[in-house]
Amino acid sequence: MKRRRGLLVQIGGSGKGCGKTTLIVKLLTVFPGAACIKSALHTEETSGGGDQGRYLAAGAGWTCMISRADTVRLVNQVRRRLDAGDLVFLERNSRCEELAPDIYVFVEADVVNPRQDAGTLRQSADWIVSGEHAHVSKLAAAVKKLWQI
Repeated sequence: MKRRRGLLVQIGGSGKGCGKTTLIVKLLTVFPGAACIKSALHTEETSGGGDQGRYLAAGAGWTCMISRADTVRLVNQVRRRLDAGDLVFLERNSRCEELAPDIYVFVEADVVNPRQDAGTLRQSADWIVSGEHAHVSKLAAAVKKLWQI
């Protein structure tokens, strides 16, 4: 059976600085041309290009930063326009059932201010990756397998 729409992979984590962006950058070496969306409280990037610049340098096909308040509406608009071969990485800490990601990845690392709900997010994850990203190749293989359905 062929997939009817693209694949949405959400990357969340234990808190700011846990390695979500770094994981996406590593995954882009395996999936060049994938799209990247970052959901954040702020939508301004720093002058050096910030996370969006890192995504593009790693091979992202396109990238955007959206406010947390608009995430569900905007990501669902993007999903409706996806073709079967499209792959989108969404960087957002909070898991959102309304988005129904195909895969939810939790990046676990010791951070200065861990999320209070980190344990709940970890339990709901399809994949758990350490901050060192030791299992990126296994995660990439799982994404490829699901993407080909």
